[in-house]
Amino acid sequence: MTSTGASTRPEVPYGAWPSPLGLDALTARTVTLGEPRLDATSTWWVERRPENGGLATLVRCPDGGIPGDVNLVLPGGDTLDARTRVYEYGGGAYDVADGTVVACHGPASRLYRAEVDEDAAPSAGAADVPAGLRYPPEPGPLTASARPLTPAGGARYAAPLIDHRRGLVHAVREDHDNPDAAGQPTVDLVAVPLDGSGADDGSAVRTVLAGWDFVASPALSPDGRLL
Repeated sequence: MTSTGASTRPEVPYGAWPSPLGLDALTARTVTLGEPRLDATSTWWVERRPENGGLATLVRCPDGGIPGDVNLVLPGGDTLDARTRVYEYGGGAYDVADGTVVACHGPASRLYRAEVDEDAAPSAGAADVPAGLRYPPEPGPLTASARPLTPAGGARYAAPLIDHRRGLVHAVREDHDNPDAAGQPTVDLVAVPLDGSGADDGSAVRTVLAGWDFVASPALSPDGRLL
């Protein structure tokens, strides 16, 4: 095919054509929601918002109320990034039970615990809230201090499952400090003390199941007797 007219369009490499739509225009209003959980009368989930630079934020909505962020503050002052790097694509970043939250902090996938006050006072504007709503129409974030449950190092954690009956958190651990014979990280199911004793003593984190290539989504039986 031939052309008789000269083109005024510049030649650029394939796939590099200029566009008036930038990444900001495409993602500015894109909020992703995931990992819903129920705790007593509250619903929880994770939100990732473009304006937060990829930070994964925990959100809590009381029954009949309005959603509000839950900011878990780490010992160093950073806000917990509720995501995990286990298997590289993550999934299973937190669990909540009876006001106790256990979540993975994204950069290291270390487990942290926090207690959330179910009756925390709402922020300014509470006088305008209809009876029965825990949050004002424009709720401020609910902030709680978080402390580590697992030691620092090359181990990543995911899919925490709170077991108050035994004082444990069952979780998947991807251990990069102790690779297998092929040099790949080992993956196992572990029991982490809920009291935080495993943060400084790695031996307190007990292996429950090992020897498999892939472990995910631990769950307790309805009567709580079996894992």
